[in-house]
Amino acid sequence: MGLTADECKLIKSCWAKLAPEHEDMGGEALTRLFQVYMQSKIYFPHYDLCPGSNDIHRQGQKIIKALDSAIKNIDNIRACLSDLSDLHAYNLRVDPVNFKFLTRCLHVTIASSLRGDYNALAYMAFDKFFCLVGEVLTEKYRCTSERGEGREDGVQCPLRPLSPHRHPAMSSAFFAKPTQRSPGRNSTERQSDPAGRGLSRGSRRGGSPYPQAAKMVLTDDDKSHVKHVWSVVQPHAGDIGADAITRMFAAHPTTKTYFADKDVSPGSADIKVHGKKVAAAIGEAVAHIDNIAGALDKLSDLHAQKLRVDPVNFPLLGHCFLVSIAAHHPELLQASTLVSMDKFLGRVGAVLTCKYR
Repeated sequence: MGLTADECKLIKSCWAKLAPEHEDMGGEALTRLFQVYMQSKIYFPHYDLCPGSNDIHRQGQKIIKALDSAIKNIDNIRACLSDLSDLHAYNLRVDPVNFKFLTRCLHVTIASSLRGDYNALAYMAFDKFFCLVGEVLTEKYRCTSERGEGREDGVQCPLRPLSPHRHPAMSSAFFAKPTQRSPGRNSTERQSDPAGRGLSRGSRRGGSPYPQAAKMVLTDDDKSHVKHVWSVVQPHAGDIGADAITRMFAAHPTTKTYFADKDVSPGSADIKVHGKKVAAAIGEAVAHIDNIAGALDKLSDLHAQKLRVDPVNFPLLGHCFLVSIAAHHPELLQASTLVSMDKFLGRVGAVLTCKYR
C-alpha cells in the first residue's frame, strides 16, 4: 500500500497545521489509548499513567517525534524508521494490535485539532500513513520468529521482553518494555481487551467483531457520558452520520459493496439519506440505553436475515463516527468520554450482529 503524491502533500499540509499541537498531541492520544484500551498499559509498568503525567507527556513526545520524522521522509519511511523497527522486533515485542489501537486514538486527537480540515480525504491519507508506519514497525517480527531466537534447534522461543539496555534506540520507542506476555499463544488470539473493545479473531473469520460486547456493561457514568454527547450531537446527527459514512468509504472502499445501487460520491443525496438512518439508529439506542437489544431488535433482524453486512464493517463505521464527532465537536471526546462512546458503539454493533449465527 503506497501513498500517492497528492496524499503525501495532504499529510504534510495537515501536519504543518498541527505544529502548534505537537507538544501535547502525543500525550493526549496516549491518554485516550490507556482509557479505551487498558491492556496497552502493560508496556509501561514503571510509568505514571495518570492523565497529564510527565511520563505520558514524554512518551507522547517520542511518538510525535517518530511520526514527524516519518512524514519528513515520507518517500522512504522504511529506512527512516529502520532502527525503531529493529527495536520493536528484537526488544520490545509489542503486540502489533496496539499500533492499530494507537492509530484510532491519533485519528480522534488529530480530528479534534484540525476539525473541518480533517475531512474524508485527509482521514484516508493519514489512515494509510499510519498503516504504513505500523507495517514498518512490525515487519521484522516474522524474521525474529523464523530465526528461532534462543534455540539451537531453530524452534521459536516464546516472545519475551529483553532488558532495556540491550538496544540503544530504547529512548525513542513508541512503547516501553512489557512485563507480561502469554507464551505460546499467537498475538491475534489476544486482540480483544477485557471490555470487549478490541478486534478479535472472530472479525477476521467473518464472525462478530464484538466477542464480549454482548456482555459489556455500561456503567452509570458511561450512560451519562453517552447521553451528554448525544444531546450535543443530535441537532445535526444526520450530517455527522453522512460524514462518517464518507470517511468509511474513502478509507475502506470495500464497504461500498453494500451500496452498489447508490451514489456513494461525497455529499451525494444517497449518503445523506443513509447518514440520517445511521443517526436515527444510534439515537434510538441512546434513548433506550438500558435496553439497546430491545430497541434495535428489528434492525438486528434486518441485518441478520436480509442485509448480511460483513460484521467487521460495524467497528469501521463506529470509529469513523467517533472521528466525525471529534472533528465537529473537539471538546466532547476527552479520554473518559471516548471510552464510554466506544463501549456504547461496540454494544450497538454487537446487537446488530448478534443474530448472524
